[in-house]
Amino acid sequence: MIIKEIINFLDSKIAPNLAYSWDNPGLQVGSQNWEVKKIFLTLDVNEISIQQAINQKADLIISHHPFIFRPIKSVTDSLTLKLIEHKIGVFSAHTNLDVISGGVNSVLADLFGLKNRKFIDSNIDADFYFATFYLPQNLYTKASLIIEKNGGKLLQKQIMIQNDANLIKVEFSSDSFKMNKIVGEIRNFHPDKKVDVQIYKQQKNNPEYGLGIQGKLAEPLTLIDFAEMVKSKLGVPKINLWLGNKKETDLIKNIAVCGGTGASLLSKLRKNVDCFVSSDFTYHTILDSKIPLIDAGHLYTEYPILSYFEKILAKFEVEIYKSSLAEQKYSQKMKIK
Repeated sequence: MIIKEIINFLDSKIAPNLAYSWDNPGLQVGSQNWEVKKIFLTLDVNEISIQQAINQKADLIISHHPFIFRPIKSVTDSLTLKLIEHKIGVFSAHTNLDVISGGVNSVLADLFGLKNRKFIDSNIDADFYFATFYLPQNLYTKASLIIEKNGGKLLQKQIMIQNDANLIKVEFSSDSFKMNKIVGEIRNFHPDKKVDVQIYKQQKNNPEYGLGIQGKLAEPLTLIDFAEMVKSKLGVPKINLWLGNKKETDLIKNIAVCGGTGASLLSKLRKNVDCFVSSDFTYHTILDSKIPLIDAGHLYTEYPILSYFEKILAKFEVEIYKSSLAEQKYSQKMKIK
């Protein structure tokens, strides 16, 4: 197996064009043709995780945080050279993994058993489109396979008679991240390479993508008991609980979560949210919040996503090593007294 096969699979699950413009997901180091027998999963790529990957004899590191964020003018740093020397590729999925259903926030919601989930913010430029085109009836099956394989949804077909030829009007929907690929593949196989695919933007947010998740606990818990559950589920040595407008003994049920830095979502939370779990809250953000806040730490709210990678990559005949919480650089260097 080669890196390219892993990338193609991951891109089909975690589209790279879902990432924010400032982000840098994808293959960071290495050749797509390098062989992969062992994958090393980690949250960050640094001197500690790279040495761990070398010790594990890994061929590919898959991380959440990108190894390379900003453009580089030369390849002379010791870490990149060490990766190349040991022929270890690096692939990252960052904000594109934050916004998908099943990604960072879905994994958090799973851990806390949240039901009736909704994204906190669905306005992430993931526009929704409706499209139509005509093609000969005998090509319908192939067209439908292209649409569905690339994440589109067939709506209906209608047989039309035009110039004594049986034509089918095909209607489908897709989001902005998949539409171009679908249209391109349709035009590649269509007898008329310039076939007119009419595309209409829908006036609604795409329900498949968003930041943060709101949901309900299966049973109400006191605020302090929920905080203890968060600490236990995430393996956090210490959490910060801001009571907001509640008392420790108040029962809560409506929970919001956002892995990593989630303070920007506070203004979008519904008034009935009883508690918001995230990290990196600033002093004044905390003071101003009427909603109880649990700062469980950036590492601890995002580390569970490694289990997502482990699960979806299990289909491949490669060995997978998931670095533990204790092996993360933050855990080794941050001492809590």
